Amino acid sequence: MSTSRQTNWPAALKRTRTRLAVYDELSAQPFPISARELFELLNAKDHHISFSTVYRILDAFVSHGMAIQSKPTGDSNVLYGMNIHRHTHFMVCMRCHEKRALHDCPLGASSLQIDTDDFMVVSHQIEILGYCKSCMAYLDKTPESN
Repeated sequence: MSTSRQTNWPAALKRTRTRLAVYDELSAQPFPISARELFELLNAKDHHISFSTVYRILDAFVSHGMAIQSKPTGDSNVLYGMNIHRHTHFMVCMRCHEKRALHDCPLGASSLQIDTDDFMVVSHQIEILGYCKSCMAYLDKTPESN
């Protein structure tokens, strides 16, 4: 069993073969993915897990703080990723939905220092929308842009 599984698995969540398969596949993803994409990856590797089971496992992972979920603007899918406690933001192409990680936070650490006694900020999400180079070239060739 991987060290990550041993240290990050909550005691209250039973380790099953199916949950471990979902954990391993989600951990292997460089970017957050949808439950449907995860389901397809697992079944392509002959895990034979139903979509509803994948969804319930992801929900349990989120409830136990093992995974995070986000809903990108303009996308109907909820995305899931491991909660690796690493400060990361993504740029998302609005046409092809390619994701690219930003190396630095545009807000900086000091912007999270909010002066209030009744609210503790623990995290933030930034979604930067635009077009990747390939989609910009495609959009420049469309009839509407002429």
